[in-house]
Amino acid sequence: MPTDSSGEQTTSVRAYHKMLSIKDLLQGNLLNRWWDRDRWPVTSGNYLVGERKSPVAICTLTSPQLMEPLQKAEGTAIVGRLVTANLGIEKIIRNIISNPNIRYLLLCGEDSPVFHPGQTLHSLFEKGVDSDHRIIEAQGHYPVLINIDRELIEHFRNHIVLIDCTGEGNLDALQRTIMRLGKAETALRLGVDYEQDHPIPPRA
Repeated sequence: MPTDSSGEQTTSVRAYHKMLSIKDLLQGNLLNRWWDRDRWPVTSGNYLVGERKSPVAICTLTSPQLMEPLQKAEGTAIVGRLVTANLGIEKIIRNIISNPNIRYLLLCGEDSPVFHPGQTLHSLFEKGVDSDHRIIEAQGHYPVLINIDRELIEHFRNHIVLIDCTGEGNLDALQRTIMRLGKAETALRLGVDYEQDHPIPPRA
């Protein structure tokens, strides 16, 4: 496949995105949005939906075996995997910002040592994007969000809290974290500082 001067297959990425857009249309996702304004998630993908009013979105990176158990955890709105550093992240952004109930993105499971989507997502939160929509200091393959406006990217960065548990695969530990995040958000809505008395421990 043709590559640019950096060795990235930009043409193939753009072609793949067009293919996914057509797939969305054929599956009814785009058409249904005209008739059902409450339809969510808004893009197709490899994910499972929990309780849409819950505050936690979960990305299991390259560990799909975590998806079904975490879907059932109290506090989960949506859970899915991530294998690309561009189109996959665009889908995450669109699905999360289209649900105003979501406040946290929990990153867990194993990152790909080849495509680095987890590290790329972390860099997006920490550094943002440059003038070409390239995620700053990202190690992933072609980490460019070419299909999302900068305003939406900044809205995502400013309104969503990243809980980075990359490498964590223990279901009990992850379910406890999700439950804590759910309770923290409920307390916040009630005007109670839950996190002060029940802090979420940082990653070692």
